[in-house]
Amino acid sequence: GTYQVVATVATDVNFNAATSAALAFTINQASLTITAANQTVTYGTAVATVTSAGSYTATGFVNGETASVISGTATYTTTYTATTNAGTAGVTITPVVSGLSATNYSFTAANGTITISKANSTITATGTTTYTYTGAPQGPTTSTVTGSTGAVTYSYSGTGSTTYAASATRPTNAGTYQVVATVATDVNFNAATSAALAF
Repeated sequence: GTYQVVATVATDVNFNAATSAALAFTINQASLTITAANQTVTYGTAVATVTSAGSYTATGFVNGETASVISGTATYTTTYTATTNAGTAGVTITPVVSGLSATNYSFTAANGTITISKANSTITATGTTTYTYTGAPQGPTTSTVTGSTGAVTYSYSGTGSTTYAASATRPTNAGTYQVVATVATDVNFNAATSAALAF
């Protein structure tokens, strides 16, 4: 705050009392550093979800004081977007300190870090499930993928009394089989494996 001091000297045997002019002085606020908490989010998370989850740590208190002397609410800005690739370095979240107040402190914002992890993918094997022997390899060769754009591979194997070791090659002989589809990881999505589709 801003203050003034007035000095007064008492009278003595030879001199009258006197009062000084006011001397103005200022006690400046101490500075607190408001550091945004680091976050880890999955690729595609909405920006609003990231900023609404923001929190901070305040450092720099004196006189044994704590964050209880701070009133108001910080909001947050971020360099993250929902299309920022997983693993991108230097993505930050920053507290907006204009909404905070404390009698004896000012505020300096410091960035936190956003770590973007890959999101999960899903894959479902699809296709015809009944075939008639032709002497040629047969079996489902399609799938529905959500997420990764990685390569899709298929593994065919016999079920029940049909002997056919797991193979990327579709079976030829009559019998009962299953196919499992797998999509590889890409920049932003994890790999995934489907449930078995019987045919």
